[in-house]
Amino acid sequence: NFYEIKEGSPNPYKEVTLDRSILLETPKPVLSAPKAEFSQLENGLKIVSIDKQGLTANLGLFVNAGSRFENGSNFGVSSMTSMMAFNSTAHLSHLRTVKTLEQLGANSTTACKAGREEIVYSVDVAREYVPLVVPLMVGNVLFPRLLPWEVKAAHKYVKTAQAELAGDGAAMVQELLNKAAFCNNTLGY
Repeated sequence: NFYEIKEGSPNPYKEVTLDRSILLETPKPVLSAPKAEFSQLENGLKIVSIDKQGLTANLGLFVNAGSRFENGSNFGVSSMTSMMAFNSTAHLSHLRTVKTLEQLGANSTTACKAGREEIVYSVDVAREYVPLVVPLMVGNVLFPRLLPWEVKAAHKYVKTAQAELAGDGAAMVQELLNKAAFCNNTLGY
Protein backbone atom coordinates (compact mmCIF):
# COMPACT_ATOMS: atom_id res chain seq x y z
CA ASN A 1 0.00 0.00 0.00
CA PHE A 2 1.19 3.51 -0.81
CA TYR A 3 0.34 5.02 2.54
CA GLU A 4 2.21 2.48 4.59
CA ILE A 5 5.51 3.68 5.93
CA LYS A 6 8.14 1.07 5.49
CA GLU A 7 11.67 0.90 6.68
CA GLY A 8 13.64 2.74 3.99
CA SER A 9 17.05 1.96 2.65
CA PRO A 10 19.92 4.03 3.99
CA ASN A 11 20.77 7.22 2.11
CA PRO A 12 23.89 6.51 0.01
CA TYR A 13 24.71 10.23 -0.17
CA LYS A 14 24.56 10.92 3.55
CA GLU A 15 28.30 11.40 4.01
CA VAL A 16 28.97 12.99 0.59
CA THR A 17 30.13 16.59 0.66
CA LEU A 18 29.24 19.09 -2.04
CA ASP A 19 32.76 19.14 -3.49
CA ARG A 20 32.42 15.50 -4.68
CA SER A 21 30.49 14.36 -7.73
CA ILE A 22 27.65 11.92 -7.13
CA LEU A 23 27.42 10.87 -10.77
CA LEU A 24 28.21 7.28 -11.52
CA GLU A 25 31.74 6.69 -12.67
CA THR A 26 31.80 5.98 -16.37
CA PRO A 27 34.02 3.13 -17.47
CA LYS A 28 37.26 4.31 -18.98
CA PRO A 29 37.72 3.42 -22.65
CA VAL A 30 40.17 0.72 -23.52
CA LEU A 31 42.84 2.44 -25.56
CA SER A 32 45.30 0.65 -27.73
CA ALA A 33 48.38 2.10 -29.32
CA PRO A 34 48.05 2.57 -33.08
CA LYS A 35 50.06 0.09 -35.09
CA ALA A 36 50.99 0.11 -38.75
CA GLU A 37 49.66 -2.64 -40.98
CA PHE A 38 51.35 -3.30 -44.32
CA SER A 39 49.69 -5.00 -47.28
CA GLN A 40 50.11 -5.26 -51.03
CA LEU A 41 47.41 -5.60 -53.68
CA GLU A 42 47.59 -7.94 -56.66
CA ASN A 43 48.60 -5.07 -58.95
CA GLY A 44 51.61 -4.22 -56.75
CA LEU A 45 50.08 -1.26 -54.91
CA LYS A 46 51.51 -1.11 -51.39
CA ILE A 47 49.20 0.00 -48.60
CA VAL A 48 50.14 1.16 -45.13
CA SER A 49 47.26 1.74 -42.76
CA ILE A 50 47.24 3.01 -39.20
CA ASP A 51 43.96 3.06 -37.32
CA LYS A 52 44.11 5.91 -34.82
CA GLN A 53 40.40 5.50 -34.03
CA GLY A 54 39.63 9.15 -34.71
CA LEU A 55 36.67 10.70 -36.48
CA THR A 56 38.65 11.63 -39.56
CA ALA A 57 40.94 9.77 -41.90
CA ASN A 58 44.08 11.21 -43.45
CA LEU A 59 44.65 9.59 -46.82
CA GLY A 60 47.93 9.89 -48.69
CA LEU A 61 48.71 8.45 -52.11
CA PHE A 62 52.44 8.46 -52.84
CA VAL A 63 53.59 8.13 -56.44
CA ASN A 64 57.25 7.28 -57.01
CA ALA A 65 57.71 10.05 -59.59
CA GLY A 66 59.44 13.07 -58.09
CA SER A 67 61.85 15.47 -59.73
CA ARG A 68 64.66 13.01 -59.05
CA PHE A 69 63.36 10.82 -61.87
CA GLU A 70 63.22 13.61 -64.46
CA ASN A 71 65.81 14.09 -67.17
CA GLY A 72 66.51 16.78 -69.73
CA SER A 73 63.54 15.85 -71.89
CA ASN A 74 60.93 16.11 -69.12
CA PHE A 75 62.12 18.71 -66.59
CA GLY A 76 59.25 20.03 -64.50
CA VAL A 77 56.80 17.22 -65.18
CA SER A 78 56.36 16.34 -61.51
CA SER A 79 55.63 19.96 -60.57
CA MET A 80 53.18 20.34 -63.43
CA THR A 81 51.51 17.06 -62.44
CA SER A 82 50.99 18.35 -58.90
CA MET A 83 49.48 21.55 -60.26
CA MET A 84 47.09 19.51 -62.45
CA ALA A 85 45.95 17.32 -59.55
CA PHE A 86 42.23 16.88 -58.88
CA ASN A 87 41.24 18.19 -62.32
CA SER A 88 39.34 16.22 -64.98
CA THR A 89 39.77 12.47 -65.16
CA ALA A 90 38.44 9.84 -67.55
CA HIS A 91 35.50 9.37 -65.16
CA LEU A 92 34.85 12.83 -63.65
CA SER A 93 35.01 16.40 -64.87
CA HIS A 94 36.92 19.00 -62.86
CA LEU A 95 33.63 20.50 -61.66
CA ARG A 96 32.31 17.10 -60.54
CA THR A 97 35.58 16.36 -58.73
CA VAL A 98 35.46 19.69 -56.88
CA LYS A 99 31.75 19.30 -56.02
CA THR A 100 32.31 15.77 -54.74
CA LEU A 101 35.16 16.92 -52.50
CA GLU A 102 33.06 19.84 -51.26
CA GLN A 103 30.14 17.58 -50.38
CA LEU A 104 32.47 15.28 -48.47
CA GLY A 105 33.93 18.25 -46.58
CA ALA A 106 37.40 17.67 -47.99
CA ASN A 107 37.80 20.52 -50.46
CA SER A 108 39.98 22.67 -48.19
CA THR A 109 42.12 19.74 -47.00
CA THR A 110 42.91 18.33 -50.44
CA ALA A 111 46.46 18.83 -51.69
CA CYS A 112 49.06 17.51 -54.07
CA LYS A 113 52.77 18.22 -53.65
CA ALA A 114 55.69 17.24 -55.79
CA GLY A 115 58.93 16.51 -54.02
CA ARG A 116 62.34 15.18 -54.95
CA GLU A 117 61.34 11.54 -54.43
CA GLU A 118 57.58 11.39 -54.91
CA ILE A 119 54.32 13.14 -55.71
CA VAL A 120 51.92 13.06 -52.76
CA TYR A 121 48.14 13.30 -53.15
CA SER A 122 46.50 13.88 -49.77
CA VAL A 123 42.93 14.24 -48.54
CA ASP A 124 41.54 14.58 -45.01
CA VAL A 125 37.97 13.34 -44.76
CA ALA A 126 35.49 11.83 -42.29
CA ARG A 127 36.07 8.09 -41.85
CA GLU A 128 32.79 7.07 -43.42
CA TYR A 129 33.72 8.77 -46.72
CA VAL A 130 36.98 6.87 -47.28
CA PRO A 131 35.36 4.41 -49.76
CA LEU A 132 34.31 7.40 -51.89
CA VAL A 133 37.61 9.30 -51.76
CA VAL A 134 40.01 6.44 -52.55
CA PRO A 135 38.67 5.85 -56.10
CA LEU A 136 38.66 9.59 -56.68
CA MET A 137 42.35 9.80 -55.72
CA VAL A 138 43.28 6.74 -57.78
CA GLY A 139 41.42 8.15 -60.78
CA ASN A 140 43.46 11.34 -60.54
CA VAL A 141 46.69 9.37 -60.65
CA LEU A 142 45.84 6.73 -63.24
CA PHE A 143 43.33 8.45 -65.55
CA PRO A 144 43.99 12.21 -65.82
CA ARG A 145 42.49 13.84 -68.92
CA LEU A 146 44.87 16.81 -69.24
CA LEU A 147 42.40 18.94 -71.15
CA PRO A 148 44.01 21.88 -73.04
CA TRP A 149 42.20 24.60 -71.08
CA GLU A 150 43.16 22.99 -67.75
CA VAL A 151 46.80 22.76 -68.82
CA LYS A 152 46.72 26.41 -69.87
CA ALA A 153 45.20 27.37 -66.50
CA ALA A 154 47.97 25.44 -64.73
CA HIS A 155 50.61 27.56 -66.49
CA LYS A 156 49.46 30.48 -64.32
CA TYR A 157 50.25 28.38 -61.24
CA VAL A 158 53.78 27.80 -62.56
CA LYS A 159 54.47 31.54 -62.63
CA THR A 160 52.97 31.94 -59.16
CA ALA A 161 55.10 29.08 -57.80
CA GLN A 162 58.25 30.59 -59.34
CA ALA A 163 57.45 33.96 -57.74
CA GLU A 164 56.87 32.29 -54.35
CA LEU A 165 60.17 30.42 -54.65
CA ALA A 166 62.00 33.62 -55.50
CA GLY A 167 60.44 35.30 -52.45
CA ASP A 168 61.41 32.49 -50.05
CA GLY A 169 65.13 32.84 -49.38
CA ALA A 170 65.61 29.50 -47.62
CA ALA A 171 63.85 27.53 -50.36
CA MET A 172 65.81 29.39 -53.06
CA VAL A 173 69.13 28.59 -51.34
CA GLN A 174 68.11 24.90 -51.14
CA GLU A 175 67.26 24.87 -54.86
CA LEU A 176 70.54 26.56 -55.79
CA LEU A 177 72.53 24.14 -53.62
CA ASN A 178 70.89 21.17 -55.33
CA LYS A 179 71.52 22.74 -58.71
CA ALA A 180 75.20 23.25 -57.89
CA ALA A 181 75.63 19.82 -56.31
CA PHE A 182 74.19 17.97 -59.28
CA CYS A 183 75.62 20.16 -62.07
CA ASN A 184 72.28 21.61 -63.28
CA ASN A 185 70.84 18.10 -63.37
CA THR A 186 68.20 16.42 -61.24
CA LEU A 187 69.01 14.44 -58.13
CA GLY A 188 68.60 11.08 -59.82
CA TYR A 189 70.80 11.24 -62.91
